[in-house]
Amino acid sequence: MQSLLSLIGGLVGASGLSYIPLDEWGQPLASVVSGDVPPEIMERWMRHLDSTEVKEICKNCQVLQAPHGAVCPLAGGPFDDSSEIACLPLRRNGQVLGMLNLYLPKPVKMDADMRQFLESLLKEMALAVDTIRLRNQELVTLRQLQMVRGPKMDLTTLLTNLLMDTQQALEVDCALLSIRGTGKIPSLMIQGKGLSIQLDEASFQGVLDEVYKTGQLLAQSASGSSMLPLGLGSILIAPICQTEGPTLGVILVANQNPVPFYPRQIRVLETVAAQAAQLVENERLLLDLEYKAVIEERTRLAREIHDGLAQTLAFLKMQVSQMQNYLAREDLPRLRDVLRTSHRTLSDAYLDARQAIDNLRITPQSGVSHWLQQSLEDFQGATNIHFQLSIQPDLVEIPQEIQAQLIRVVQEALSNIRKHAHASNVYVSLHNWQSDLILEITDDGSGFSPEDVPYISQYGLRGMRERAELIGADFQIISQPNQGTTVRLQLPNPLEETPV
Repeated sequence: MQSLLSLIGGLVGASGLSYIPLDEWGQPLASVVSGDVPPEIMERWMRHLDSTEVKEICKNCQVLQAPHGAVCPLAGGPFDDSSEIACLPLRRNGQVLGMLNLYLPKPVKMDADMRQFLESLLKEMALAVDTIRLRNQELVTLRQLQMVRGPKMDLTTLLTNLLMDTQQALEVDCALLSIRGTGKIPSLMIQGKGLSIQLDEASFQGVLDEVYKTGQLLAQSASGSSMLPLGLGSILIAPICQTEGPTLGVILVANQNPVPFYPRQIRVLETVAAQAAQLVENERLLLDLEYKAVIEERTRLAREIHDGLAQTLAFLKMQVSQMQNYLAREDLPRLRDVLRTSHRTLSDAYLDARQAIDNLRITPQSGVSHWLQQSLEDFQGATNIHFQLSIQPDLVEIPQEIQAQLIRVVQEALSNIRKHAHASNVYVSLHNWQSDLILEITDDGSGFSPEDVPYISQYGLRGMRERAELIGADFQIISQPNQGTTVRLQLPNPLEETPV
């Protein structure tokens, strides 16, 4: 936001700018300011903008402009009534997300072209703010889900139940299970029911160190060892470890009386320790898988942002530099031409960003037919390109993780049609063929030769190919000049059993 304020200030010739964000209930939040004023004055100005009096008056303002000499609560700090103040709202889906305030010295005026350009730029800013809000809402939801059913609670519950069942099956007086945290697995200490004696690792440090070191089962009684806590007569400790792996923890059972443990009890405890090791390993693998999926999706999103939005912003930056030069030379015809070009570029970028955000809201939970219909209806509403959808009625149920990738492939294919195909109709079909699932997206547009693929479009095609590879699908693009294009995925159906 600070960079955008500086950019707009240099373009318009404003002596100062401020942005007052509004929360979801329309209440003003802390301001962001920019201007060529000393730091101490800047701080006083920010305090003035964040004051309750200014926020209350500005919240109910309908004029959104204060000419030279007019009384305005925004005039304070380094700016007085000698500046004209223009207020431009950031709107997204009918909601005002914030207010941009421009402080224009007396000779500076905004013409219609400049105002139109700023309004287009504010649409981009509103998309960015809305994206951040969606991301924050997603993070809050994820944190709430983790609190309700997080990995730590799940693993603890499973191990607790395992320990309680073991104590009951072996008919021992007390039990203890301990996991030493490694990597993503947290440290755990679970105590069984029974004795009032508080068991912990410190009570058995000597024997536990021996088990961790050797990885072997250990049995001791009070008559042959002085390493047992007071009140216990015998203990049996089994290491929790994978085959040829490090010792992850221990499971300990104990009795008050110094009675030996039977071979059956020893075998049961070894089996339980192996089960506990498997639970810990499964949790580790699940966390690794989730982490890998998150990193891969972040990498893909970062590449898409770099290949699309970042290049558009780089182009607009050069355009703004040209506009500043033309403005300085008072070359108004060329300035208007560059403004029109920048406006078209901003409009296209706004449409791309809006489509990207809307696409993220489509999920596979509602089923294949629903999300395909929704994606195509959104596409037709944005482009006026008609569609036909054909789905085989007796499709085998498709797992949601596979549907999630199919959604993004369809959306990317439709995006390419919108940008490059010059098509009038789109045909989408999903059907079984032999033991495979076939998805086809076909348009009647201009088509292309492989060597004529635009540089920027190559990233979209690569993204579709990568998603197809993630689900084990064969990916094809069939196209010729003036004969349209077909994107085709052939996915082996893993849910159909082949008779032996």
